[in-house]
Amino acid sequence: MNLFAYGTLMGIEGLRDALGDRASTLKLRPARLPGWRRIWNVYRPEWNGGVLNAEPSPDAVIVGVLVEGLAEEDFVRLDAQEATHLPREQVYIEPIGAEVVPAQVYRRNGDRFLLADALVATTLPYANLGQWDDVARLMREGLDIFESIDNKVGVAMVYEIIGAGLSFLGQHADAARMFGASEELRQRIGGGAPSQLLNTAAYRSLAEEALGAERFAQLRAEGGGLSDSAASALAHSFEAQPGSPALPPPEPWGVEAERRAVEAEAQK
Repeated sequence: MNLFAYGTLMGIEGLRDALGDRASTLKLRPARLPGWRRIWNVYRPEWNGGVLNAEPSPDAVIVGVLVEGLAEEDFVRLDAQEATHLPREQVYIEPIGAEVVPAQVYRRNGDRFLLADALVATTLPYANLGQWDDVARLMREGLDIFESIDNKVGVAMVYEIIGAGLSFLGQHADAARMFGASEELRQRIGGGAPSQLLNTAAYRSLAEEALGAERFAQLRAEGGGLSDSAASALAHSFEAQPGSPALPPPEPWGVEAERRAVEAEAQK
């Protein structure tokens, strides 16, 4: 399989971040993508700046690199790294001095990823207010978008957050299953680790303590064995009982850091 790269993936070092030493076994050669242009129209809050993107433009051309010899498992790892630019598209590339060949290209197609991310992020203040119906609605909407654009990193993030919510609400069995589904999906996409809106480790521990280590492990493995459709259905079924308590707001960073330092000192 082929990839057309027009940014950081144009060189071996850029590919090595996702593929490791296998990157040096791939064939790279200069190529052109007619009818497209490079554009900085994607924002990443991690560094408060832009990300390169590609979009159709009839009179333009992108000069980049054709990466040949990629396998499906390579694309799984690349997809995790390029999660903001999914799903991939197939385009037709003109290698310099050779015939046209098909290739995959990463691009942000509109703002659907940002919309899904914003919907999921909005669930936290609603949970802090105890408005769980709104939490469930927004979580499902975000998950639907992530699934529609085949963004598995986003799907895994939603599964993890739903698992934490279920644990807080006392639905520990389904929480363990959701944690297992999230772990399995992350492993499948090569270890993509989306940032979380809350400390899910605490809610994992809560579910494990309530169920017992053996039962928790069993249910987590059961969740990891669910099909994509079954895991999605379980996530979509997220619902709180009437009168469920509000999720306590997170501690301010300095307070949390001080508390953890005190706890670490006490354990010495």
